[in-house]
Order: sequence, then structure tokens, then C-alpha cells
Amino acid sequence: MAHKKILILTILTFLIVLSGCNSKQGGDNVSESKEESKQTVSLEKVEGVWEGSINVPNQPLPITVKFIKEDGKISIPIQGLNNHPLTNITLNDKNITFNMPLPGQKITFVGKLADEKITGTFTQQGQSFPFELTKSDDVAKDEQLEEITVHGGKMTAQLKIPEEEGPFPLMIIIAGSGPTDRDGNSLLMVGKNNSLKMLAEELSKEGIASIRYDKRGVGQNIALASKEEDLKFDHYIEDAIAWADFAKEDKRFSEIGFIGHSEGSLVGMVAAQKVGADLFISLAAQGDQSMRF
Repeated sequence: MAHKKILILTILTFLIVLSGCNSKQGGDNVSESKEESKQTVSLEKVEGVWEGSINVPNQPLPITVKFIKEDGKISIPIQGLNNHPLTNITLNDKNITFNMPLPGQKITFVGKLADEKITGTFTQQGQSFPFELTKSDDVAKDEQLEEITVHGGKMTAQLKIPEEEGPFPLMIIIAGSGPTDRDGNSLLMVGKNNSLKMLAEELSKEGIASIRYDKRGVGQNIALASKEEDLKFDHYIEDAIAWADFAKEDKRFSEIGFIGHSEGSLVGMVAAQKVGADLFISLAAQGDQSMRF
């Protein structure tokens, strides 16, 4: 089955590059895409952001699909694909289908909607693999979204503030490696643990505000995805610093600290030093295995 994984990743990479080259050209491909788009129906029932993966053997391929009114887009961060248009979207009761248009290819998703999930089959070049999407959680009533400008565009974060009167100490929560979102959930793992979400909730109970955000290329900040060779560790540090700078200018907050989990701990400890944070907490950080006590 490993050769199938290599095949589909290779095909997607090649076709995405090819699609970018052809996007500037007119002709039949453009006309065909426009004709397919006309067939899209109202997507009110599934409107929103859906996250999940194409379950290629041994290595799931994380994807994000966004439905808005009569439009749909797909992002595949590993492939450097961001907001690629979907066509021929149909929604009939609980059955949904959509195509991913690439020159000379027919790539289809055929799924079924149930319990805030879409499960089905992804097909390309005669190869089929199961896929699963889960609708992203809405922002809780006691939370709000904030947006700042970072390298490459805009970044969104979720702010949770205690019910009491402020100002409040604020902790900036940074997730670990891979496609891990602001709540601590990863597309590469089955189910949701919501570890960072629960951490924010407990902090709020103790009178501490928190900011947690999806890393660039993940969830709400999928638009900040870039090619792997262009993504630097410093970008993650700069993002964390940007949120600290935002908080410093906000009178709702007094002290500012960082909580970093795993890779996020490495990001947080550097950011904390650079901004002169009042507190830094490291969760399950990397360590030197050669050290013995």
C-alpha cells in the first residue's frame, strides 16, 4: 500500500504545480471550470470550515475545506495548496459531492453528512481512499476572535476573558508541532482531546485571560500556509511576539506570559525572552536525552 501513498502525493504535487502554471491561460479548461461552478447548489447546511484528512495508508493527508453560500475551497498545507476552488458541488439531503479541478484530471469527493462529520471516498487516477471531515467548533459565547497583521497576512486568535472586572493577567498559549490547532487537536490523530481549550477554560476560572491561536497553515490561519522550504522557525516566534505586542497595547490585560506545549514551548521560551514576559510555562518540552540526574 506504500506505493499508493507515494503515487497520490506525487500526483497531487505535480498537478498543483501544473494548475498554477495553467491558471494564467485561457481556453477550454477555464470554460469547463466555469461551467462546473454553475452547477453548485446552496451550501447553507454545511457552511463553515471543515477539517480532516484523506486517509492515505500510513500517512493521512491533512485537508481543510471551506463552504460559503454557493462556493467551496480546499487547502492541503503539506502540498502548499491554499484555498483552491472546488466545483460541481452538490448537496442532496445528507449526500454531498464536490470536485477538485486540475488540468486533465478528475478528482472527486463523494461523502455523507452525519453528526457534524462528512465521511466518504476521495478518488483520483483510479485510486480511491477514504476521507473524513469534522466541522470546526464555533466560538463560545464567552470568547471572541481577535485579528492582527503578521508576516504574510492576517492572523486570527481566540480570546477568553474571565467574567470579573479586569485588567487580567494574560497567558498566550502556543500549540505543539504538526497540524495541531489552537485547542490542542491534531488532524493526524483520531478524535479530539481539546487539551488547550480546557486549559484556557481553567485559566479563566482562576481569573486569568488567554489567547490561543492556530499556527500559520492550520485551521483559522490556513491562509498563512506557505511552501515548507519557505517556512522558518522564526516565523512561529514572530507570531507569538506579535500577539504579545497586541496584548501590551490592550488595557484589558496587566501581566503577560506564555504557555508552550512541546514545540510550542521552544517557540514560547524565545518569544518570552524577546518581549520580557512576566511568566513562561513549559509543557512537555523537548529535552537533552544525554543528561542524567
